Amino acid sequence: MIALSARPPRRLVSLLLSLATLLTLGAVAAPSVRAAPPARPLATFKVSFEDRASHRFQVEAHYTGLKGEQTILFLPVWTPGSYLVRDHARHVQRLVATDDSGAELAVDRPTTNRWRVHHPKKNKAITVRYEVYAHELTVRTNFVDADFALLAGAATWILPVAGDGPVEVTVGLPDGWPAIATPLAVVAGVGTRDRTYRATNRDRLIDSPVLVGPLVQTHFEVAGVAHTLVDLPPDQSWRPSQAALDFQRVARAAQAVFGAFPDDLKHYQLINVLAGGGGGLEHADCAVLMDDAHAMAKTEGYRGWLRLAAHEYFHLWNVKRLRPVALGPFDYEQPVLTDSLWIAEGITAYYDGLLVKRAGLSTEADWLEALQDKVERLDKTPGAKVRSLALASRDAWIRAYRPDENSINSDVSYYLKGALVAWLLDAEIRLATDHARSLDDVMRLAMKRYAGARGYTDAQFEAVASEVAGRDLSGFFNAAVRGTGPLDYASALRAFGLRFKPKKAEGASSKAEPASPVAKPVAEPLAEPVGERAGAADAPAGEPETGAAEAPAADVDATDEDETAADPTETSADPTETPADSKSTAAAAKAALAHGSRAGEGAWLGIEADQRGTRCFVEAVVDASPAQRAGLSAGDELLGIDDERVPDDGPEALLKRLPPGRKVALWISRRGRLRQLTAELAAPPAPRGELVVDESAGPEVIRARRRWLSGPP
Repeated sequence: MIALSARPPRRLVSLLLSLATLLTLGAVAAPSVRAAPPARPLATFKVSFEDRASHRFQVEAHYTGLKGEQTILFLPVWTPGSYLVRDHARHVQRLVATDDSGAELAVDRPTTNRWRVHHPKKNKAITVRYEVYAHELTVRTNFVDADFALLAGAATWILPVAGDGPVEVTVGLPDGWPAIATPLAVVAGVGTRDRTYRATNRDRLIDSPVLVGPLVQTHFEVAGVAHTLVDLPPDQSWRPSQAALDFQRVARAAQAVFGAFPDDLKHYQLINVLAGGGGGLEHADCAVLMDDAHAMAKTEGYRGWLRLAAHEYFHLWNVKRLRPVALGPFDYEQPVLTDSLWIAEGITAYYDGLLVKRAGLSTEADWLEALQDKVERLDKTPGAKVRSLALASRDAWIRAYRPDENSINSDVSYYLKGALVAWLLDAEIRLATDHARSLDDVMRLAMKRYAGARGYTDAQFEAVASEVAGRDLSGFFNAAVRGTGPLDYASALRAFGLRFKPKKAEGASSKAEPASPVAKPVAEPLAEPVGERAGAADAPAGEPETGAAEAPAADVDATDEDETAADPTETSADPTETPADSKSTAAAAKAALAHGSRAGEGAWLGIEADQRGTRCFVEAVVDASPAQRAGLSAGDELLGIDDERVPDDGPEALLKRLPPGRKVALWISRRGRLRQLTAELAAPPAPRGELVVDESAGPEVIRARRRWLSGPP
């Protein structure tokens, strides 16, 4: 927060600066006028990029107000929102501590993520210099190369264990990097090569990513709140104005669920790193997305981007303000266990595609296909019979981010099953209240009661749902969240007038509606996109342009709600990880091998395979499958079936020609030695069917379905 002097001239200048930052990337909160000077920073950091081609950056940290003869510093071991101990300290090197005179101080390591600096008692300040190796391009880690830098707070800032308070960060811009995007408040250096930002406390610092490089930003508003889409790098096939138009509509749909923006939200940034990889990570006032540079050029790619953007935006409320009690205040040095990740992530995964539909950017058929895909994926997860949704949430630290060949048999995704449980909970509430209330009401009431410092327990969230429904839902939660039995979709089908329609064999169409159109603009691009510009040294993304403090950002207006683009597809069980397009040929073939084709034709072996060029390797073996009974193991190379070699594109086509019940010879290579196994092929598990509208549903149910898909007024 920027503190302002009581003297009128300085106050006027500061207020103008604050107005400008609200319209650009540097602003995160409206400053309040107060006479007191800013509190002395807990720490100050200066970042430089002297060796970016070698994926390194340098940090100089200054700590003041020290007591005693030693100061213990730490680096978080995990990144909030990504539940795995990642040991970020392994990338820290060349750490040296000095006193005010420049004399080097002794440093030792009491733990792997802590440094203990020894200094005379009279020393009240020390300086620590260190280097960070940054070559992991994800939304939760550091990355630096010759083109741009993305810094994650948890992996960057070494902080004192004791105490809390404001922290200042100065970023030195190297040649060729004109712009900075961060939700931190800019306090000095606008228009210069050294920009200084301030975080109000340690949590705020760690929660604020920093993106440096050639950026394009597009400004718009939603319900009076400034928003900015930040794109890196600009690509000819990516249209920032169009992406902002579509995202604005998604943002409006999300805001309608909760009825209002959080009181502390003044400016939101969607930081969109189009440099390969995939995934997203939520922050209090922003999100970082990662996707392919040509995402908009491909229909499926843009669909995935829209859904991912909706997911991370919904976290503005659900997770960053409304959170399980365990997720705050953070313990950055230990895993934080909770049974409620299905609420934090699963409910969000339910809403992401629904928001895109409510925004008018997908069709009813698109949304039903996405739900159907979730149902099928859960049906094909044997681990759902072993691990409950609550336990999957608690075990995220040791399972969700560390999958192995047995994960399919022993675990279930709290994203996937959580989304389906959210759908069923929504239906239960609507049926119990004759469609007067819904899961939207649960989220609003929970936000009102438990947002902020309070947090909620599992019991409290479930009590809110029961209160909204007007009846006890403990039986539902015991079965769906703490049980391992199959989910019962009957209530959802009844509530929304849907049914599962048996599927036809491949090659025969069963769609009543045409397929969704290729992703297309929902509006013409801005005739004059004054809110969009490439970063330049004199007008960096993240700070106001000189002399333009009073110029408003362009408001990107969404157009008529009847114009639609395609719905994003399912990308992955975990949106923070690299998406694997479930519609892709490779993913579809792998799923067919493990679980049988959607139409149920041919024979079933029960493996997940990794096709490496023309060689086929077994990745996983499904429990109680023909492959498991035959003794096939993960790591085996599958060479042939009977007298036929496995085709270059995998064994799926070969299995489709074989009848269930036939005994076949499996030719494999295991640890370099040839072996022959015998398997009795089985019929593929029967598919549940295609999720479609039930034509026999009455007019009241049809109206209820329309309200579900359109959202709050």
